[in-house]
Amino acid sequence: MHATRAGNSRRARYRPKSFLAKILGILGVWVLIIGTPIAVSGLHAHGRAAILGPIVGFSFAALGVVLIVEALLLSRSVRLTDSALELPRLFRTDVIPITDIAGVGLIFKHTIPPARSPPTGWYLNVWTDDGNEHVTTIAWVPFRFRKQRRGSMQNSFSARDYDAVVGTDPGELAKTHVAMVAKDLYARVEASQGVTGHLTQMNLQKRPARNAWSNSPATAYWSPDGEIGYPGAQHPRAEDETAQRG
Repeated sequence: MHATRAGNSRRARYRPKSFLAKILGILGVWVLIIGTPIAVSGLHAHGRAAILGPIVGFSFAALGVVLIVEALLLSRSVRLTDSALELPRLFRTDVIPITDIAGVGLIFKHTIPPARSPPTGWYLNVWTDDGNEHVTTIAWVPFRFRKQRRGSMQNSFSARDYDAVVGTDPGELAKTHVAMVAKDLYARVEASQGVTGHLTQMNLQKRPARNAWSNSPATAYWSPDGEIGYPGAQHPRAEDETAQRG
């Protein structure tokens, strides 16, 4: 996360720091290196190899390029200027005026198999005053999930039947890069809009839509003030309530 303040400037650049992007990039380069010589050798071969070689080689090379492009996309920074928030997309950049921002927080997206994208985890989201939700590439994807089993919390590598509200340690989540970005972005937008702005008045990060029919529905939310709860729930869980539970 890189931020600058020059006079009244509230410019900031938030880097995803995506471990997934690094893996995809390395894998893409590896697949590309393997596929290219296979394709080239196939062009000089004879018989069946002259047909299969280029097909297999160029398929590997194409997959490598796709993985590299995906890695680059996941690595693009979210930028906050003096007047707008810029969210990178595949072939464009969405520009949201600061005055339109009505919510900043995290959403836990629980991807349902066989779908594999996006990976299950916490994602930085931004809401505008018209109720639209904008998902960013800045996220925290846990490797283990704490689940309630036989009266105690146990770690599992599977997200199946995972309750993000019960299983998330608010203190641990607050220390992640994505949470720190959310808190910093919230503070900057709030300072720019003032207490009468849409962000302070609406706080839409506390009233997200679940999108139950999605392959990756939102099953929990986290607000920069520490509140965590279920989308549409009437009784969110706050950090102080979690501490009291021990």
